[in-house]
Amino acid sequence: MGVLSGKYSIHGGVIRDVGGRIVRHLVPAASTALNPMGLISAPFDIFNTFQLRDIAKTTQQLVGMSQATMALSGLNLAVSAVGFAVLYNSLKKVDERVKAIDKKVSWIKIFLESERRATLLLAADELSSLPDDTAHRTHILHSSRERLGHASMHYREHLESADDLMEAMAYQHFFCTAFLMRARCSAELGMFDNAVRELNAGTTDWLKEGQRIAKGMILGDGPERFLQKDYVEILPSAKLAEWMDFAHAENRGIAWIDTLRSNYSESSVARIKGLFSSGLDEGEKEQVVFMHNLVARSSVLEGYKSQYECFLENKITPSAFYKGIDGLTKESSVDGMYILAPTEAMAAASRAQETALES
Repeated sequence: MGVLSGKYSIHGGVIRDVGGRIVRHLVPAASTALNPMGLISAPFDIFNTFQLRDIAKTTQQLVGMSQATMALSGLNLAVSAVGFAVLYNSLKKVDERVKAIDKKVSWIKIFLESERRATLLLAADELSSLPDDTAHRTHILHSSRERLGHASMHYREHLESADDLMEAMAYQHFFCTAFLMRARCSAELGMFDNAVRELNAGTTDWLKEGQRIAKGMILGDGPERFLQKDYVEILPSAKLAEWMDFAHAENRGIAWIDTLRSNYSESSVARIKGLFSSGLDEGEKEQVVFMHNLVARSSVLEGYKSQYECFLENKITPSAFYKGIDGLTKESSVDGMYILAPTEAMAAASRAQETALES
């Protein structure tokens, strides 16, 4: 009810109160195969949260929102569940998609023949099957961490200069995966400060470029076109407002719709297309998928930052944390999700602090 009333907000796999304090962590009860570019078949109606009337379904609604965000982002909600094997498979999926595009496009040749691509894929493959032997495991983590640092810089530079939508989306995923894997290596080595710093720096760079892609390559000069009836089924008004918030780094919410409506009335091109449209073409559908992916990924990465800070505070590695999660029973989950609450002592301290602030 706190989420639905606005008292709490969801940031990927973390729920915060208005003061920014974490009140719950959300962790999937089982690993999920994810599409790194996002899904267009997600149940978008669950985003219309304020239309909910059946209070008995509140928790199910909360979990559904989180699962859809996870699916759209191509990332797991819990950083501890984002194992090296999951990241390796996501790289291969993007790699395969790039290979399927017309080879005459110049950036594809550069992408596929890059030495850093081979370095990143090799590191991901090696990390996905880490040995149990501590010495060998530590050696691989250190070695991979260094290589991933170079790969991350390489893909960030290519992302910054990308001017084609598919090119930008491919590079943003490889860049994002590289810095996530590097931060994970640091955390597994007990270098928690480094992990938090690397994740924060990578997320900041990714967000800058993600907003550039959203604003310049997807929304473009005529974002009011997304008000057309062809988009109704796959783009609720609340999500379109969220797109605008993300792209412009402004929290105007549903007020964006009035701005777009005003522009729409002045756009003869948009009106004509709206009257004679025969449905969305593949390029337009792809824009929707990619935009949903960017916005949802931003939310999940924000949640990762909080989770890494939690690992730092408790001096626990992601793998050790997830072993504890694996030990939980299915009866402890809610619709395939574990909702982790603070201990009684922490909850009491939080309530006392909230009472003090209110008084």
